[in-house]
Amino acid sequence: SPRGPRSPVDTLFATLRPLLQLPDAVVLSLGSRFTSGMLMLLRSNGSMLREEKSWEMVFEICDKFAQQPASSECTLESLHYIITSHPELYMHSGPRYMKILLNVAGTARKDSPVERSHTVANSLLFMHETLSSATGLSEVDSAERRVQTLVWLATQTLDPRPDAHNYAMSMLHKALFSSTVATPDADMMRRFFDEIFYRLLPEIIRHFRPGDDIR
Repeated sequence: SPRGPRSPVDTLFATLRPLLQLPDAVVLSLGSRFTSGMLMLLRSNGSMLREEKSWEMVFEICDKFAQQPASSECTLESLHYIITSHPELYMHSGPRYMKILLNVAGTARKDSPVERSHTVANSLLFMHETLSSATGLSEVDSAERRVQTLVWLATQTLDPRPDAHNYAMSMLHKALFSSTVATPDADMMRRFFDEIFYRLLPEIIRHFRPGDDIR
């Protein structure tokens, strides 16, 4: 390559493109292998992914297999890796990747182990914290992206399972009021309560059970 040697991990991801062009039924039947292999590669060699096409492949795989029961766990773990290890992908590349990350987070299956819901809530909180201290983003862009993470985090509180519901409520509270997160300005707080929280409040209350902390 005239731009220098290509990372072998980029080369490996390039070989996946023809596989994804197989008939949908075949691709979906390979979902578990796709996502588990990708997760292993990300954890061991994610820092060697340098080409935008490689990251596009990662996001395409996450988007494609997020709702498949056999592959949803590895997809969510890959999501968590991307958010915690490569925040530049959703801070400085525009809203494109962030939209996919939030869509994948929103596909967490309600019949899946509760730990997966915890992973989603943790990922969203980390994303919110990172955006609150990001440099290079305009105040408008930063506020808009933080509101998006709050929307998805608030939606996680509608999980009917007490452990998942309470954990998501705790993460939402931390995102809004923790000292580790930059204090939202008045307009952002107004938008959160007017556009998100008050609309969800009836549903949130409906999911409370006797003994839950109504606060």
